[in-house]
Amino acid sequence: LLSLTPEPRPSLSLSPSHDVALRDRVTLQCHVAGHNGRVTLHKEGVSHPLWYRDVVRGAAEFPIPAARREDAGRYWCRYETKGGRPEESERVELVLRDPTYPRPHISLSPGAVVTRGTGLSIRCWGLHRATFVLHREGSAAPVRRQTPG
Repeated sequence: LLSLTPEPRPSLSLSPSHDVALRDRVTLQCHVAGHNGRVTLHKEGVSHPLWYRDVVRGAAEFPIPAARREDAGRYWCRYETKGGRPEESERVELVLRDPTYPRPHISLSPGAVVTRGTGLSIRCWGLHRATFVLHREGSAAPVRRQTPG
């Protein structure tokens, strides 16, 4: 009896994982189960792969030395081996902070302390018509995104 267990999907991560400002260095890292093969990096809205890399010690790195506005977006990686079926990672979002903008304001209603199960409103505002991204401390993934309009 031969049992084949599928390899886990590749995973894509950012380093640093959050609070990346314009002109900061950020690296996208694609982690794979194998030690050979090729990884391509993709971005939503772009029809072709951005970069190609060979796997080294179970990973492929895609550095962005100085992040620009156009680098913000949702990325994923695709892992292929000779004769194997290509596998794609989940999407990861690169959110960039503009340090030239003043810090936004945040308020909680009814207040900072609430009982479990009680409703809570979170309001963010600032001087510019910017997209607000709400993060929970300890989690890299945004909780909510609000675009003006």
